[in-house]
Amino acid sequence: MRIMYGEGFSCEETEGYRIRIFNNMIHGLKDILDSFPDFSTALSPENQPNADLLATARDIEYFVSFPAYLCEPLRKLWKDPACETWRKRNNDALKCACL
Repeated sequence: MRIMYGEGFSCEETEGYRIRIFNNMIHGLKDILDSFPDFSTALSPENQPNADLLATARDIEYFVSFPAYLCEPLRKLWKDPACETWRKRNNDALKCACL
């Protein structure tokens, strides 16, 4: 609504949302990787270094750029067959929970 009526967001609000989105991406993918044993799946061996790098990622702070070195590892991890399996099985579980 704020955008529709031309008020927009303050610099601090925009920065807060940017940080929240970044941190949700990092922590969400970490949680997915941590849940693989529950789904009897495992990360591809070639992606293990990317998972190790993600494990060391820290939250960003105000006015600090997204770490460019994480872009490609995040992309590769998300495309890993184990993540695809997790997404399908997670969606199936959510469908069952809603019935």
